[in-house]
Amino acid sequence: VHGWWDVRGDLFLVNNDFAHQEAIYKNKFNPNTVKQVNFTTREMIVNCNLSRVELREKLGIPKDKFTICLADGAYATAKLKEYTIELLKSKKPMTLLVIAGKNDQVYKYFKLKIMQKKIPSNITLKVFRFVNNAHELYGASDIFITKAGPNAIQDSLFMGTPVLVNYYASQIEKATCKIFTTHYKCGVKILDKVKARKKIEKWIDNPTELDTYKENCKQLDKFQNGSEKCADYIYRLIKYHKPELFKNSN
Repeated sequence: VHGWWDVRGDLFLVNNDFAHQEAIYKNKFNPNTVKQVNFTTREMIVNCNLSRVELREKLGIPKDKFTICLADGAYATAKLKEYTIELLKSKKPMTLLVIAGKNDQVYKYFKLKIMQKKIPSNITLKVFRFVNNAHELYGASDIFITKAGPNAIQDSLFMGTPVLVNYYASQIEKATCKIFTTHYKCGVKILDKVKARKKIEKWIDNPTELDTYKENCKQLDKFQNGSEKCADYIYRLIKYHKPELFKNSN
């Protein structure tokens, strides 16, 4: 919760205890206007109940290889390309799912590598443009490497997959990284590509080290969707301030 938010509003919605406390005690919001709801969940994630193994089978991903999904998030401003190149140096067996999104340069770079058969035999590399089923790629993976965009991280954690944050571009993303890695402990922050590769190689040798992070992902229950509560608060506020709009409603 930043100082630039306008404290004069009638309703301020937050989705976690830390933001709730920050709004009231640090930024001096009127406590009566601050309401806390659960994280909001997209319908396609709520309706996706396939296991990690089932998702790999559906997507044609090797079932028994440690799988890493990588994405830059919006604006392609993070470190997708360099982290992928670093992971391709590894001698460990792994699958890399690279979501290039709208970054056509990165997409073509890795597609050319695949066509030229320049991918090490121990690694399976799949590269994607913008996809509508990114949550399935997250869910099929053992770890998701991304910048600290809150939407992508939430989607991954809802799918039960921990995150490795490799970049943040703003105070909001820095706070996002902190809440999900430090407070909820659903992953780690590693801003160095070599350290990230070594950590992943360690997880490949001992995947049980990820079990605690996976267990912590359950704190984000996709079935406890905050969207309806948001709508309820907004509806009641409008009805209170503008009762004339509801004269003919039941």
